Amino acid sequence: MNCYRNQLLVAFKNQQITINRAVARRVHNHNHAKADHKYRRDESLPAWHGWHAFRRGLGTNLKRLGVDLKTIQEILRHAHIATTADIYVKEISEQAVEAMQRLEDRLDFELEKDSGKTEQNRLNLQ
Repeated sequence: MNCYRNQLLVAFKNQQITINRAVARRVHNHNHAKADHKYRRDESLPAWHGWHAFRRGLGTNLKRLGVDLKTIQEILRHAHIATTADIYVKEISEQAVEAMQRLEDRLDFELEKDSGKTEQNRLNLQ
């Protein structure tokens, strides 16, 4: 048993093992109270929403890339394909994708228009 544990630790250190089960480990701020500096989350990184959200996002993105449900079920290690389809894969309609693309294009246009005004104002001041 101890030999297996050592092999497992070496494999993790060498990053040879993929995580296939979610292990809940909570780190509370009170554990950080012993440190000699204030804890501050790196705001440039997205907020962590937990393993369920990660697995749901993985399932949805695999489906969006064209991976079939049976393969996604195997990757997520679900016993029933209904679990994968009903809970872990969020279908996004083509209309929603098109609407978001139009919004993004409009925002890009407005930002370019505003930056052009800013440049014109700067040139007028010189």
